[in-house]
Amino acid sequence: CRGRVDGVPRRRGAVVAVTRESTQAGELNMLNKGAGDFPDQIYDFHENYGRPLKALRFVAHGLDRFPERAGKELTQLTQLTLASNRLTELPDSICDLAKLSALNLLRNQLTELPDRLGDLSHLRHLDIATNRLQTLPLTFGNLTRLERVVADCNDLRRIPETLSRMTCHTLSFNHNKLVALPRCLANMINLTALSANDNRISFLPSNFGDSRSLTTVKLCANIIEELPESISRLPRLKSLWLHHNAPMAGVPRDFF
Repeated sequence: CRGRVDGVPRRRGAVVAVTRESTQAGELNMLNKGAGDFPDQIYDFHENYGRPLKALRFVAHGLDRFPERAGKELTQLTQLTLASNRLTELPDSICDLAKLSALNLLRNQLTELPDRLGDLSHLRHLDIATNRLQTLPLTFGNLTRLERVVADCNDLRRIPETLSRMTCHTLSFNHNKLVALPRCLANMINLTALSANDNRISFLPSNFGDSRSLTTVKLCANIIEELPESISRLPRLKSLWLHHNAPMAGVPRDFF
């Protein structure tokens, strides 16, 4: 049947990958790279297949917007992949996808995230690396189920203090424009790995050494001149990377 893909009409532009296995699992994969459109037939998935759409993937699709309607109607989604597109913003309605456990926004052109992002309280996996983000919303700290935050290759200048609510074990902010780290890091009880290489950090918070969980810290290629005395108190620290910083005055006397 030339005009259909396993029972789904083809439109010029996008091709929807539909197989019996994918429909049974509630999944749709968009295949046409660079097509750029968001087919209306996506909204008819439940009607056509008798089950809700749970996973939707647009990868390298040329998508430059995520429709407001999608956030209001695709409320059963648990996985949404929008990687390698041309998105510059997201509608507020994406925060109404309350069942999302995985959101992939890797390699877009986003400069900010919706203020209500923290409403996605079921998120366990969030990919926001390689965008143009300048800050994170204050509600970011409400994403308490995230296991790791990787925000590499953005334009972040600051990190909100609300991260203290999170229970993730890894924070990665490599290749951004951070000038400082937040004091809340010391209060993140499960944080074991912190990486903020290639930023503009000139000092560490005075309470940095109050962390009870950090084992690995990577702060290479910054402009740190001096470490706080408290760093000597990190009880579980195993690895500290400080290559290519400004000429340092040395480490605190009690560090070793």
